[in-house]
Amino acid sequence: MRVEQSAEPTGRVEASARFEQRSSAQSARAELRRPGLVDRVEISEHARALSQESGDRIRTDLVQRVRSEIEADTYLTTSRIDAAARAISRQLRPSFRM
Repeated sequence: MRVEQSAEPTGRVEASARFEQRSSAQSARAELRRPGLVDRVEISEHARALSQESGDRIRTDLVQRVRSEIEADTYLTTSRIDAAARAISRQLRPSFRM
């Protein structure tokens, strides 16, 4: 962005700055769409091992029990809803302090 001093009203300078930002963003997007550019991700062997290890920890008995409770419409209980509300309240409380 380029800022210049001038006698023009503030609105024009701001509009000019926004136009330059937009042009810069458009140029960046055009650059990313250039043929031949390819995104690539490399995952280390350590990360793969951790991923496989955590995949083995699925507790199928717990998953099945929760599915059954949801299907029977017994999963959402007052105590679970209250616990969720308390957890949300605790997370939001710091942001409301002045």
